[in-house]
Amino acid sequence: MLSLAPLGVLGLMLVVAYTPWVTRQPWLCLIAPGLGFGPLMALGTEIVLTGQASWTGLMLSVLPFALTNNLLLLNQYPDVEPDRSVGRRTLPMLWGRAGCVPLLAVQYGVAYGVLLLGLALGWWPMGTGLAVLTMPMALTAWQKAKAHADDMAELLPALGLNVGVALATPALAALGMVLSHG
Repeated sequence: MLSLAPLGVLGLMLVVAYTPWVTRQPWLCLIAPGLGFGPLMALGTEIVLTGQASWTGLMLSVLPFALTNNLLLLNQYPDVEPDRSVGRRTLPMLWGRAGCVPLLAVQYGVAYGVLLLGLALGWWPMGTGLAVLTMPMALTAWQKAKAHADDMAELLPALGLNVGVALATPALAALGMVLSHG
């Protein structure tokens, strides 16, 4: 399991550097959670279960990567002032909340785009396509974020939908894979 060691070292470095350094770099602050829950965790699991990481595993890890990034990004909207007061630097601080809405769309697009591309190219079983069932939730979350980026009370439903997308999409993809092999 030596191939697991580099992922473990990267994960450890991410955890140790997160509060003192990563949260002060807006782009790293955006992608750090996605790296942890996407490529690091997904490929680590693949290595433990199969003994090696694969290209298809890496590509599928883009799904939790992008969705976890969006989970953090949208959850930063209500936290702009508290984050600023403790020295964090996030994209909503730099671009404004409304300015980050297109980034939410891009990351949703990356997640579902890789999923659909992988299905079309046969990288993973068709059952993985169950994950597309969350696309309407993602679209609704994005629309609500776009309409209410600076109104925290009205933004709450978008936050809830975004959590649902981040949790349900990978779970449905995994369920679909299991059912396809089963």
